[in-house]
Amino acid sequence: MKSFKILGREVFSWGENESRIHNKVYSGSMMANRDYAKPLNLSQMRINVLREPLLYKAIRKKNLDTVRNWFDVVTLKSGGKVPVAVDKIIHDFEERTNFKKVLDEAGVSADIYGTGFIERTFEGERAPEQDSKPNRSRKPLGLIVQNSENVGECKQKEKSEDRTWYWVYKDPKSVSQEILIHPDRLQPIIHDKLPFSRFGISKANVLRNIMNSKMDADVSSGEILNWFGSGLYDLTIHGMQPEQEKNAEQKLKAHPDYIIHDEEYELDVKNPTRIDPEPFYNYFYVNTAAVMVMPAHMLTGVQIGEVTGSETGFSDYVHDVENIQNVVYSPIITKIYKQLLESYGYKWKYAIKWRPIFIDELSEAKILQTRSFSAVQNYNAGLVSGKEARIMLNDGTVELDPDSVPKKPKVDVPKPSGTEPNVEPQPVVKPKQDKPKMRFITPEQEQFLITKMRMDGMREIEDQEKRLKEAENIKKNKKIGEK
Repeated sequence: MKSFKILGREVFSWGENESRIHNKVYSGSMMANRDYAKPLNLSQMRINVLREPLLYKAIRKKNLDTVRNWFDVVTLKSGGKVPVAVDKIIHDFEERTNFKKVLDEAGVSADIYGTGFIERTFEGERAPEQDSKPNRSRKPLGLIVQNSENVGECKQKEKSEDRTWYWVYKDPKSVSQEILIHPDRLQPIIHDKLPFSRFGISKANVLRNIMNSKMDADVSSGEILNWFGSGLYDLTIHGMQPEQEKNAEQKLKAHPDYIIHDEEYELDVKNPTRIDPEPFYNYFYVNTAAVMVMPAHMLTGVQIGEVTGSETGFSDYVHDVENIQNVVYSPIITKIYKQLLESYGYKWKYAIKWRPIFIDELSEAKILQTRSFSAVQNYNAGLVSGKEARIMLNDGTVELDPDSVPKKPKVDVPKPSGTEPNVEPQPVVKPKQDKPKMRFITPEQEQFLITKMRMDGMREIEDQEKRLKEAENIKKNKKIGEK
């Protein structure tokens, strides 16, 4: 069997005694024999994400941004602080479970696999029945992020009146072993889902073809650089015998790329015109950013000083993060904290309030100054009390009682300068310097000054000669005294 190889890959081969090429083999792409419509399995989702740095960066960044500033537990009516005892219970639970890190890791799993899972453990359960509902009187003990690759389906118990849907945990060491876990013990985290599915949508699955194409482009770019760097050997042996071909192949194996043929065959490689790969990579980046609901410049990075007009993109990104906080995480946190407080004998009458996300320092300064301006104006107008003005300064909004109008303060708080807040960088204004005044003199005055300066100069010369004579006399008298 004779064959041609390019870049170490077999391009085509043909029979030993045949003059016509047959049995054409195409193996020049990583995507050969792929089923583009077939979804990835759970382990393939993880592998694909770990192969593509920008997608992994986007997933990590978005989940960190979601939980970075954390939240406060506030009272429902006034939005104020919770009682000290309740705050201590919540604070101890967050420290014990490292709740922020748990939500971050579960969110990463939700983006990679479609669904992340948080298992809840309770005090006093040494060997709990996983399919049993936890006793509500038992205090929550810990939170564990489960491996989503081990939870791939949910089912009801067979031959039972129980209609509860249990999560099915499959031990990777034993494929036949299944563990049913009660939904009150295993909490799913889902960012995106379809209405008819209990599982979420994997970002890696949506991007599977885009990522495969991107990986093909990365490999091809490396091979092209290697080809240009090391060259390609093209060896022709006239009247080549099988033994000669075998010996030549053994010697050329030290070089990565080679072609061996005799004079009866020709291989014409059509090199394409040089192209710029940047538009193709931008295509991959735009699709990845779209799936992550993230501006493309945030995904790839922006050079300092480069004008991008990115404020709108950042605003959409922040709104999407806030939606995840309020729609996905707030109900889950409320469920966990409600059971936590009930186990200590307290009723849940509070709310989850996420702290604001700032795009950058300038935006943060604008928000704070706008709040300050609004709080001062409304306080001076007598529309809000001092306490309400402080809430406006901290949170931006406050629910006002229309029947309770405070009295206007006797002394106004100093108003901010200007009619509206402005924290835009201002140009540096140098203080004005008075120019020296010009003084004009008459010709007579000019002549008088010249004469005066000449006379002063002559007097200075006479004084210098006088001082020199005095110095010489002192020196002469000193020498006479020494003799």
